[in-house]
Amino acid sequence: MTGQDPVGEAGGESFDAALDALDEPVGVGLVAPSVQATVLPATSGRNPWHSNTLEWTAPSPPPHGNFEEIPVVYRGPYEYGHPDSPEDYLPQAEAHGPKASAAH
Repeated sequence: MTGQDPVGEAGGESFDAALDALDEPVGVGLVAPSVQATVLPATSGRNPWHSNTLEWTAPSPPPHGNFEEIPVVYRGPYEYGHPDSPEDYLPQAEAHGPKASAAH
């Protein structure tokens, strides 16, 4: 027993086989999202995160000057859960409620 590999030949081969078995799923996992991103069209709208801030009203890619037309701002960027909105967010450039009506 002296001077012999404690794992033995079979142990080393099975470890190599296990690593080889991981090669394919890992490779597919890294390549598939790249292929999907280049082949499939984007499906999200301008504001997929339901954010209130103005940058989500701009088209992508943005035109010169960032906006198609200069947006009107009705409120601050952090009015989440606003009572004038049925949703949990209320974008700055959307007119809702009495304050927005008075702004025009």
